Amino acid sequence: MLMHPVCSTKAKFYEDAFASLNLACDGEAPLATKLRCKNLLTDLTLANAALRHQLPKTGTEIVSKELNRLLERLRGRTNLSEAVTLNSFLKLSSETQDILGSMLALETRDQFDNFAQLDFDRVYDHKALLAATERARDWISEERGRPTKDHLDQFIDGVTELFKSIPGADLKVSNHYNKQPKTPFETILHAGHCLIDVNVSYHATVKAYERFKERQ
Repeated sequence: MLMHPVCSTKAKFYEDAFASLNLACDGEAPLATKLRCKNLLTDLTLANAALRHQLPKTGTEIVSKELNRLLERLRGRTNLSEAVTLNSFLKLSSETQDILGSMLALETRDQFDNFAQLDFDRVYDHKALLAATERARDWISEERGRPTKDHLDQFIDGVTELFKSIPGADLKVSNHYNKQPKTPFETILHAGHCLIDVNVSYHATVKAYERFKERQ
């Protein structure tokens, strides 16, 4: 089974975010709202991965070449084999694994309850990996791996604007007695923060939000 070390954990944060979005919309969030939220989560995850690895130009070129080679192998494969797929994945650099793993988690979140349900002997799952690889290749080739250090601020700003478009949405952020987010807005902010720091406390998310507001 192809399993990126952090994908199953990240998938939970995506699920928490989208469940909260549905709650804020009193049921099922509109598709356009879901897509906006998905883009915000994607940008935050990938910006943080690129910033953490500090890829120089040569590093970006290496990742791009690895993704292109993987795409060629996936497109040319007639016999699906999970073992072969896993072997190809493990040969990738850690930077490429991070980017591809994040894209695969996003690509499959609407189809699977758990990342571990993926089975690359199946045609559908193989196509999901192919789509994720294409997205990762396109992203790195567009030089979007050059984030500024305020990508968490950009995420907070984007989520704030998203919730302003939801009628009756509560945009207040505060600490709570149980030290957990209470409203959908707080939950999505914290879920995003956890994507770039898996063990971050909700209190730290509140502090990050307060610093963001001070800079506005």
